[in-house]
Amino acid sequence: MTQSDNTFRRNAPVKKGAESIADMITRNEADRKAAKKKANQKEAAAKSATPSKAPGNTKKKTSKKKTAKQKSNSYTDASRGIRLQKAMAEAGVASRRDCEALIEQGRVMVNGEKVTTLPAWVDPEKDRIEVFGEPINTPKLKATKGRKFYVMLNKPKGVISTNDDPEGRRRVIDLVNIPGNPRLFPVGRLDADSTGLILLTNDGEMANKLTHPRYEIIKQYQVKIKGRLTEEDAARMKKGLFLANQSATSWNAPKSKKASALSVKILGVERDRFRGDRTTIGISLKEGQNREIRRLLAQLGYNVRKLKRVGIGPLRLKGVANGSFRLLTAHEISALKKATHTKK
Repeated sequence: MTQSDNTFRRNAPVKKGAESIADMITRNEADRKAAKKKANQKEAAAKSATPSKAPGNTKKKTSKKKTAKQKSNSYTDASRGIRLQKAMAEAGVASRRDCEALIEQGRVMVNGEKVTTLPAWVDPEKDRIEVFGEPINTPKLKATKGRKFYVMLNKPKGVISTNDDPEGRRRVIDLVNIPGNPRLFPVGRLDADSTGLILLTNDGEMANKLTHPRYEIIKQYQVKIKGRLTEEDAARMKKGLFLANQSATSWNAPKSKKASALSVKILGVERDRFRGDRTTIGISLKEGQNREIRRLLAQLGYNVRKLKRVGIGPLRLKGVANGSFRLLTAHEISALKKATHTKK
């Protein structure tokens, strides 16, 4: 049978007067589409009859969510001005690193809102910034606004080199008295048992550069130890030893960190058959860890009797009695700015 005969038989009626198979298929397809259309119309009618949520309530929730989002991110817009820690440092609160710590500790309020995350940007001319509940634009600061102070202090033993001490101990800032009472902060730190040169300033940019490892500002110390330091141990200090990483703030931080002295020089030996020998050493560091010199020498079996800082970069401790201070000379300030690449 030919293809045309087969096609003819498919389209032929089953019985006389009955629909052909092709007509039945066409009709069934039309019925299916009509039923689907009717069902869609019924579903649409049911939806329109169901009462919807009040648009006012929806808007209110959206508004609340939006407000909360704006509140948590109110100081993350870089177009606001400068970074919060920079504004604080320029106002003489502390160095930038210390300002960052104060922010993360929740000690800083901006326009009555506590800011604890970084980065954050502010406009010092418009925003009210408070540290420990005290605004940074106090009359004390206004009296010396625009003037930078650089103070050399010969720190005595037992005085701490931080402006914030919950225990109420004597601080280096308590030993400085300048007309107008500018808010100064110490550059770097010396532990309570150490003595010597501490620089205090309200120049946040210079303070940041003096303490940042990138600028490799050398600190010089005179150390007196019990016993005699051997040349082998001096070489080991210069080569470097691993110390416990006391600055680690996360679980995956390295447990130990290598520390080394830039130079170690034996300055003299005192012989005493009753108290034992004492060795005076000159030590220079580029990047200091917490109590690094004491810990290096302790690892080699030496007990530090005295530790005095005598230099920071081009600055030398001179012309200042123990517990006294003086303003840096113009020549000293210029030398510090040159060493830190700070604009005049």
